[in-house]
Amino acid sequence: MKVLLAVASSVERAAYKAYLESSAEPSYTIVEAENPEQLAALYDQFQPQCIVFDAAFAKLPEPKIMDRVTAATRRDQCGLVWLVPSEKINAIAGELKKGAHIFLCADHLDATQLQQAIQYAVAAAHPALPESVERYQAIVEALPEILFTALPNGRIDFINQQFYDYTGLKGGEYQDFGWFEALHPEDVENVSRGWREAVESGTTFNAEYRFRRADGHYRWFRCRAVPLRDEAHHISKWFGICMDMTEQKRLEQERENLLLREMQARDLAEAANRAKDEFLAMVSHELRAPLNAVLGWINILRSQEIDEATFRHALETIERSAKSQATLIEDLVDSAMIATGKMRIKMERVNLVAVVQAALDVVVPAAEAKAISINFKVTANHTQVLGDASRLQQVMWNLLSNAVKFTPEGGSIEVIIQNSDGNAQITVSDSGRGITAEMLPFVFERFQQADVARTKRFGGLGLGLSLVKQLVELHGGVVQASSAGDGKGATFIVNLPLRARPSGVLSVSMLKALSQVEERGNRTLSFNGLRVLVVDDDADAREISAIVLRQQGAKVMQADSAREAFRLLTASAQEAKPDILISDIGMPEEDGYSLIRRIRALPPEQGGQIPAIALTAFTSAEDRRRALETGFQVHLAKPIEPNELIKVIGTLANRGDVR
Repeated sequence: MKVLLAVASSVERAAYKAYLESSAEPSYTIVEAENPEQLAALYDQFQPQCIVFDAAFAKLPEPKIMDRVTAATRRDQCGLVWLVPSEKINAIAGELKKGAHIFLCADHLDATQLQQAIQYAVAAAHPALPESVERYQAIVEALPEILFTALPNGRIDFINQQFYDYTGLKGGEYQDFGWFEALHPEDVENVSRGWREAVESGTTFNAEYRFRRADGHYRWFRCRAVPLRDEAHHISKWFGICMDMTEQKRLEQERENLLLREMQARDLAEAANRAKDEFLAMVSHELRAPLNAVLGWINILRSQEIDEATFRHALETIERSAKSQATLIEDLVDSAMIATGKMRIKMERVNLVAVVQAALDVVVPAAEAKAISINFKVTANHTQVLGDASRLQQVMWNLLSNAVKFTPEGGSIEVIIQNSDGNAQITVSDSGRGITAEMLPFVFERFQQADVARTKRFGGLGLGLSLVKQLVELHGGVVQASSAGDGKGATFIVNLPLRARPSGVLSVSMLKALSQVEERGNRTLSFNGLRVLVVDDDADAREISAIVLRQQGAKVMQADSAREAFRLLTASAQEAKPDILISDIGMPEEDGYSLIRRIRALPPEQGGQIPAIALTAFTSAEDRRRALETGFQVHLAKPIEPNELIKVIGTLANRGDVR
């Protein structure tokens, strides 16, 4: 129990202090005031439960000091014991009405009397609760929340049992501001400042902080305390409640994280949409540019008389533009096939030296035109991998053409094949424009280009490196890019396993017979007497196929529809029936699939077993599978080189005559 001794005589103070310290139960915490100024200061600071007041201390009669003391004790429910000499008893008796709870004659005071007087004064300051209040107190203890009350100066004077159960503190440890010890260290300053400001201003206290549980873990609480005022509008008490809000905090954090993820997803979607819009604009540009050249030269050839040199230049430009469009379309198709998991590769033992050399042969003329030196070195002992030679050459062509494209005149390119950790490693380095640090993580992404304005000058769709990465991964390898920065060149490293099989879908070539034809080199095949039926609703496509075949000596029959083709096949006499069928797939009214199914239903003597080629712009793996299943022997994609078409026809017709 906290007792303030306000006694003028130091000898008497020492005696009264000894009386109280001799008590085993209850124990006393004692502070001493030597003068009225100390009394006021210590009362506010110490907040005693009882004051032992010496009449001589205030030099009675002194009504101002008495008023201050009794007002404070009534407000704070502090017990008040008066010690007076016998001759002053009559003069002081009336002070009981002003707030003193008991007075003692100081002449013959002993320890027991003093202790009993203090206990009585404290009890008198806290009268017995009526039955209804006791019920409320029971309810307070039963509530799961932490409830507390505080004196007007903010010192806690009551906390319910939930506080002790949660914190593990013992009764009395919360006294004054001891409850701050249970706060998280990061919250102490803000909470203590907020509580002081609320007490000083008399406003509602609201705070969120972490309270330490008995096991040492912290949980979030929301605290709210409101002041109770008396008739004079003075604060007589604070009432507060602390509610565990850890679960609410967790849900709020999850909601914030969800909102953040949604914002990030929206940003990514918007960025992807912007990239696709830019990509589509670029596709339009790259497809229209060569078309403009083709149409322009065609108009010139039709309307003007031109010399031989200009004529040859026109043909070269048209051919270059057509090949450029074919390359762009092939990149788009390859990218779509890989994205949908339909890319199929032919597996065989491949010598990387031959692959790289073939790609170099293609890009060397462009490099020489810019005076770019290319240094090709092979330091590997093993250069054979399992893969698709044409796809690996596509990888190298993309890397090398990029190097030539972005390396300025007089620059250099180095290509090295070496062995590293059981892999065949191909390194392509250049002294070109390089890659910025911001762009480097996205260099292999689809629809991404380092600088649209700059790369536009060099053409292309920005799919090349994306295809490189995906094709390398289909072979079980990895590709990496590095650069010291803008203007400092770039390095691409491809690692392919020497023995491991690649990931992805594998297929055996549908055109094995072509290898037998290709072994004959560049010898020209003769189709003298070979009858070929060409079916296509596009007159231009039909005519170009007919011209190529006639130049080889074939007899060509043309049909602009599946119905017309079926009529020609079945109506022809046996000696005039076609030997080979070349049919488009996408045609109005009846497509190529329906046509070949009808033909295969015919008996052999009516042409039911005619060798058939599907020549179509439908080039997906599913289109190829469907064409072969319905009855075609070969599926070829438009556009096709005339020499390739001739080789396929020669194989199917088994015409090996060499002219």
